[in-house]
Amino acid sequence: MPVAPAGPRRVRPCRSLLRIPADRDGAFPAARRSAADAVVFDLAAPETPEDRRDQARRLAIDGMADLDWTGKSLAMRTHGFGSHGFHADIAELLRRGADRIDRLIVPGVETVDQLRTLTRILHTAAPAALELQLDTPLGFANAGPLAAALGTGRALHGLHPPYPLAPPWPEDRAEDRDDAVGRRGLRGWREAWRCVLSQSARCPAAQGVRLIDSQPDDATDADGFAAAATALAALGYQGKWIDDPVRASLCNRAFTPTREAVDAARAVLAACVAADRDGLPAVVLDGRMVDAAAIGRAGDIVALDDTLRAAPPEEPAAQRIAQ
Repeated sequence: MPVAPAGPRRVRPCRSLLRIPADRDGAFPAARRSAADAVVFDLAAPETPEDRRDQARRLAIDGMADLDWTGKSLAMRTHGFGSHGFHADIAELLRRGADRIDRLIVPGVETVDQLRTLTRILHTAAPAALELQLDTPLGFANAGPLAAALGTGRALHGLHPPYPLAPPWPEDRAEDRDDAVGRRGLRGWREAWRCVLSQSARCPAAQGVRLIDSQPDDATDADGFAAAATALAALGYQGKWIDDPVRASLCNRAFTPTREAVDAARAVLAACVAADRDGLPAVVLDGRMVDAAAIGRAGDIVALDDTLRAAPPEEPAAQRIAQ
């Protein structure tokens, strides 16, 4: 039996998440003025030397308290689950800053049992929503069960297969361009990889869990960044991490649903309500059955559209950074 969606709801947009190494407090004002929906204070940034980790924790918490972050969702990324740095991060947050962040992003969780252990550790850190960053092959493979255990309204970050020996894209060689079989082989390779990403996105979406891409972006290729973000949005991802504040507007445009997508999502929710009212065993729209992942995604699209309509218009990024 289909479950009728709840009434109108608002969500915190997460189209663009600006990552900042937590020890670089000089970058905090620019992050505050940027167009990014959220700011991620990265306690485990590879750019931060080991002897500055403790200072990074203090600077991040002080920065959240001292600056006006109105309109921004604040997140903190810890060290990997179970590491010495992770326990030091949690101890500092519980002592000084757990009530100042909206989401706590923890990498390194691979199984549901580890997630349950993590939930028990964070039992007293209730104000922050727990979210996971999948950065290992096993965690990526368990995206569906982890999403089910995490709960509706949370997010999984990462979700690109994080294999250290992942096959690179084949080079588009001249001999392949002149050979129809070679061209089909190259295209098939890319489509197979796209299929892996699409399938990995559907399991969490069916659980009402949002999908955020946390792969680093190429700071030298704006067109490539926009194309990649648009492709991820089409696969069901709802946002992307960025390292440059200037990329926030590009990211926001890519992950803002089009009017056609919003209309289609509203049609899905209307069909779900009708099926629930009529006691039908499944939701059918235009002769096609609608699965749980599509219903969940439709609800997210409508909620984001309602939120953005109620928000003030976005200021041009260049003007905001200059202020």
